[in-house]
Amino acid sequence: MADAIFHEHQRNVNKLMEANLTLNTQYAEDLYWESVGVAPLTYKYVRGHFLVFENKFKELPTQLRELHEYYMAQALETDEFGFVYIIRSPLLYN
Repeated sequence: MADAIFHEHQRNVNKLMEANLTLNTQYAEDLYWESVGVAPLTYKYVRGHFLVFENKFKELPTQLRELHEYYMAQALETDEFGFVYIIRSPLLYN
């Protein structure tokens, strides 16, 4: 469902860009979100970039920092779009 909603918004941004060829992608997205009355995304996922802001990274618990470092190493060293990380059941709800 979320993918369908995302694609609908993306199609609308593309239509806006087709109607006005001088718009760049970022400006067209800003105009679209302003017209819809919804705030734009504050963070857009880009493979190999930090998932958290650097100042927040320092505040993460040790295991989350290690998981993030593992993600960064995998994203930069391989072409895979995911990885497996096993969380043992006693730690799952802590």
